[in-house]
Amino acid sequence: MATPMNNEQDKQLQTTLENLALILKLWIPVLTEIKKMNQTLEKLPDNFSLLQRQINKLSQANTYIKKNPLPPEHLEQIRQLQGFELKLQALTNNLDCELPQLVKLEKQIGNLIALRERVEALQEQCQINQAKYVKKR
Repeated sequence: MATPMNNEQDKQLQTTLENLALILKLWIPVLTEIKKMNQTLEKLPDNFSLLQRQINKLSQANTYIKKNPLPPEHLEQIRQLQGFELKLQALTNNLDCELPQLVKLEKQIGNLIALRERVEALQEQCQINQAKYVKKR
């Protein structure tokens, strides 16, 4: 026979489980977004390496040009430098496009941390409720 105290504890446990289910439902889209962002972030080191190499090449070319002005017959070298410049600009633009996603990821990570803290609090409450329930029996 269920006592009023057992009914109250059962209701609290049910509420706690419903809260956990809601939190888990909220986690799924966040984790999916984090997975997508992680795939994008995995490419960033390669992009940064390429950017660093291109910056070094441009710097070397710029130093060379300052020391040895190119005569008009070296148009191919000038075109290569312009090509490097365009690639550098494109890479910079791509990285700029990633910035909003990184900010969004940061917010989602903050949400995940808050959700984790809520889950931990609910787990603690479940353990307390279970201990009370077992003790009463």
